[in-house]
Amino acid sequence: MNKQYDVAIGYLENHPIYFCIDKVIATKKIGFIHNDYDKLGMDPDIDMDYFCKLDNIVTVSEECANILKQRFPMFSHKVEVMYNIVSPNMINNMALEKVAMNFKGVKLVSVGRLTYQKGFEMAVEACKSLVESGHDIQWYIIGEGEDREKLEKMIEEYHLKGIFILLGLKENPYPYINQADIYVQPSRFEGKSIAIDEAKILHKPIIATNFSTAKDQLMDKKNGLIVEMDSTSIFEGIKKIIGDDVLRTTFIDSLAKEKLGTENEIQKLYDFCR
Repeated sequence: MNKQYDVAIGYLENHPIYFCIDKVIATKKIGFIHNDYDKLGMDPDIDMDYFCKLDNIVTVSEECANILKQRFPMFSHKVEVMYNIVSPNMINNMALEKVAMNFKGVKLVSVGRLTYQKGFEMAVEACKSLVESGHDIQWYIIGEGEDREKLEKMIEEYHLKGIFILLGLKENPYPYINQADIYVQPSRFEGKSIAIDEAKILHKPIIATNFSTAKDQLMDKKNGLIVEMDSTSIFEGIKKIIGDDVLRTTFIDSLAKEKLGTENEIQKLYDFCR
């Protein structure tokens, strides 16, 4: 790229940052890391050469920042936190769109790519246990990815067709979250889950696995439930919320009192670019 820029931003780890450094001429260069660096399978020796050429290394949570500082202590002064930007007004307005979710039982929703990171095979196994224990549920998954075929085989094997439902990509996921009784995030690792923030804005009881940054977003048993990273724990957590009206109400009331918008985070980007 032959044009001279004021700022170049590699907005994702790996190739976007490498391209930003190798191919763009800019006065300032910023790289974003959107996940727990140690879980990404990256090569620190390669990234060392690139990170030394960045003016800022921006990540999405305090825990992700701590991990980067531990892995690259020589670049601690470059590490900054900028939370994912979510707008309650926008999300609440978009959540009013009509979608067909007329099921009368308990509706569960999860959002994420169909990949190993998101742990949806554990969700299928938890769903099987819920059905076998007599719960009348439907579980909707919004997202697409390379694990679709694997998940479809599990759904067929466990006789969950019409119960565990892969909806694919949705331009507007908010009406589905809004109509859910429970939001579930069964991930193995996350930087800071935007989907959890969106479910919080819509005041949904949330269950998340105990990935490294879960406690950055949820206070266990206060505004959500954090469970161990296995299908049995996910099943037990969902069963607990379904069967405990007081707990569900506690989560909903707690989320309703939180200030959840992060629109002002954009100012940090302006500050980095100066």
